[in-house]
Amino acid sequence: MHDEKKDFRVYVDVVYRKKWLILFIFLIVFLAALYFVRKQAPSYSSSSSIYIESGNPAAMAVTLTADAQGKRPIEFFMGILESRSFRDAVRDAVRDHAISRGMPPIQATDLSREAIESLQIKRSKNEGFYTVIAESESPDIAYATDSLAVSLFMERCILYARQQTNAMTAFVAMQFDSARARLERAEDNLQAFRKQHNLIQAGGGPATDPSLPIDYVRLVEGYYDARQERQTAQAALEAAEEASRLLRINLDTLATDKLRRALPALDLAEAEERTRKARTELQLKELQEQSFLAQLQAYEASHPGLSDVSIGYLRLVRERDIYVRLSDLLLERREELRVKSASETGGVRVVDAPSEPTPKPSRAPLILIFAAIIGLSLGAGAAFLLEAMDTSVRTVNDITEALEVPTIGTIPSIGVTPGGKRRRETERRRVLISDGNPKDPIAEAYRTLRTSLLFSSGDQPIRSVVVSSAGQAEGKSITVANLAIVCAQMGQRTVILDADLRRPVQHILFELEREEGLTDALVHRRELSEVAKPTSIENLDVVTCGVIPPNPATLLGSAAMGERIEELAQHYDIVIIDTPPVIVVTDAVLVARKTDGVLLVVRCNSTPREAARHTAETLRTANIPLIGAVLNDMDVTRRYGGYHYYNYYYHYYYGGYYGSSDGTGDTKTAKT
Repeated sequence: MHDEKKDFRVYVDVVYRKKWLILFIFLIVFLAALYFVRKQAPSYSSSSSIYIESGNPAAMAVTLTADAQGKRPIEFFMGILESRSFRDAVRDAVRDHAISRGMPPIQATDLSREAIESLQIKRSKNEGFYTVIAESESPDIAYATDSLAVSLFMERCILYARQQTNAMTAFVAMQFDSARARLERAEDNLQAFRKQHNLIQAGGGPATDPSLPIDYVRLVEGYYDARQERQTAQAALEAAEEASRLLRINLDTLATDKLRRALPALDLAEAEERTRKARTELQLKELQEQSFLAQLQAYEASHPGLSDVSIGYLRLVRERDIYVRLSDLLLERREELRVKSASETGGVRVVDAPSEPTPKPSRAPLILIFAAIIGLSLGAGAAFLLEAMDTSVRTVNDITEALEVPTIGTIPSIGVTPGGKRRRETERRRVLISDGNPKDPIAEAYRTLRTSLLFSSGDQPIRSVVVSSAGQAEGKSITVANLAIVCAQMGQRTVILDADLRRPVQHILFELEREEGLTDALVHRRELSEVAKPTSIENLDVVTCGVIPPNPATLLGSAAMGERIEELAQHYDIVIIDTPPVIVVTDAVLVARKTDGVLLVVRCNSTPREAARHTAETLRTANIPLIGAVLNDMDVTRRYGGYHYYNYYYHYYYGGYYGSSDGTGDTKTAKT
């Protein structure tokens, strides 16, 4: 639970430190969305309601029964509504309407195209009901688009339905003509048979001759009934095959690509299944017909005494009756199809006419809300990305992870006040803050560092310490100066040994002469106490670097250097040595081997973690004690991974406890 709270604070700290970046990205996204919203013209909407009568695709196959409705699948209608040709036709009609109302052609073209792109068809909760919605910047265009879309949709559905109905009507008419011709031939054959055998009397003749056994008559009637059923099944099969053919034509010529993808796998398969069943039914009827014929032939063979005239007449009458019933059935179906074609609605009915255009609710608030969310998300993402890419040391935890040593001091940035203004003191007073303004909280931070350093070794006091860093410009020399000042203020006899023979600065900070320093003592074998220069601060001396030699590492690694450090440790309570950075040259390692340990200065938001880790490994490889680390130049006006108490610490002491010279905390009477 504690780790989760800690992680949450880290995230909050990242957002706090990167707040200006997040705000910048947020404003860019939000202002862009605001500009987009302001440029959007008001939109109007018109809607209408239609009912689509759809059914099983296989029902599109026309049969010889009167209950076949021929309903199309819903995919057929949706395919028309979404087809490019339909939308192009509506767009052209809307454009012509707008031009006829006095709208400029270019504007009419643009608005009609936008209206068609926004045309929607939504399914209602009630089955078969659909809502057609058209939107446009112009209320007239919105109404015209909705009205013309519904009108053209109905026209196309009626056209397609009539094309199919007319094709089926022609097919049934052709079957009727064929059955009629067969009926006429059957009538002619019957009349010829009557004349041949002198059977002209009405209602008499061999058809009712009692000489024919009743069993034989039943066989004849069963045979011709089976024959009629076979012919009806044959006509149904031809109708089913014709319906499948017409369905393929619809798919290839009338339907859209979407409909062609939707129907072949289901609709055409069901139509072909219907054809297969009709073919199976026909085969069954053929077997029944052949069975009756075989029985009839066997009966005739076993009864040679049957009258041939009576048999022939009976068969001709039954054959005529078959074609009469078939002709009547086809005639009835043809008339039904003609009536259906004349009254065709295409399966579409208008329930609610297009409504008067109404302004659409503005989406500006929703757009701005989404823009705000996206802007904040992008800003936070950029902040965390930069945070992840930043490999510098920022917190005490970073030092602990990189160096595996304790942080014994945290020094706020010297050049920044709580209000963010630059101090106006002189350069020396600003840098040597422990001397120029001992009541400053930064000076208190150095005193805290002094205390931690003195107690870091336990029972063995630290007499000599090297203060170094991983790289340049990390504040080690200023840390040396201020640390020495607070040690001297505590009453300890303190000396600064400037062993940075490459870029020495201690003589500049304390306004001393550089000559007659460390190098002179090493070359001329003089004691360092002889070249130590007193400063304006009681108990503090400085051994400057002296003349910069061409071979600093040779001098610093010599035995004489160790002797001089030991000598200083006997004359002073603590020796603080300023050396070059560890990674840059070997000077710091050479000097540190002759001291009690190294205090490593790490600059906040500057020192790379890998550089700090490499520095610690270098010192450990050389068997040099690493006393601890100092997190330097921390901006107390910012937050670092949950260490925001430094901000409170700084403000509290700066504005309160150390606010005045008399200790009352009245900052108005404070003296500098």
